[in-house]
Amino acid sequence: MVLNVEKIVTQNESGINGWMMPFAKTLDPFWNGYEIKYIYATSILPLCRKGPILHKKRECRLLPIVGRCIVVIRKDGAYKEHVLDFDNPSVLAIEAGDPFCVYNDSLSECILINVANHCWTKEDQDAHMVDDWNYEVNR
Repeated sequence: MVLNVEKIVTQNESGINGWMMPFAKTLDPFWNGYEIKYIYATSILPLCRKGPILHKKRECRLLPIVGRCIVVIRKDGAYKEHVLDFDNPSVLAIEAGDPFCVYNDSLSECILINVANHCWTKEDQDAHMVDDWNYEVNR
């Protein structure tokens, strides 16, 4: 599931001073009932990937705050690509139990915010490697 996000230009008496991007509103059905327990930023260096990884307990909501990346999710054996791009922001939902991999196919670092419903701890990392991943992004 993907939620498009509006990037809103902000200003004061001197003119434009930046932007804001509201990406989590409890009034939105996308977030309704989703219990936020863990929020963190992660970066993917140019031409690198993170994953594939499987979270058996943790659902993820990924939002780009710098750059662009391709997130591939495997659901019921089928792979699907989702582009996350700061210039066209959206939030991507990844369900617990669906392996995914994040590819940065650009020459710039990509930074994502992950809003998760299960905390990472040393005792319960919920980060499982995926040995049977059979997909690569065409670059």
